[in-house]
Amino acid sequence: MNSALQIFLNQKDPLLFNGNLAILCNQISFDFKTNKYLFEILHKRGNLKKVFIPEHGLFAEFQDQVKLDHTEIYHFFNLHASFISLYGKDEDSIYIKKKILKI
Repeated sequence: MNSALQIFLNQKDPLLFNGNLAILCNQISFDFKTNKYLFEILHKRGNLKKVFIPEHGLFAEFQDQVKLDHTEIYHFFNLHASFISLYGKDEDSIYIKKKILKI
């Protein structure tokens, strides 16, 4: 049985292979077939540009209401993608602005 993530990854949409992608995900975006996270799979395809991180962090490693302004902790993945927190020190950080989506 295919997971929802496998069904998504098997889509023939050219953007998933040739486009510039930005995703919002957390630790449940994991593919047990390849033992990789969605952001790792999209990076390997060469088109992941930005990863948006929700409250509590990418792996739910932060307690409730802990602000995440510095995303350097995720650079060990060596994805060459920008990690952008959606739970920073000001309320505007929870909105993804058009200028942030430009690649």
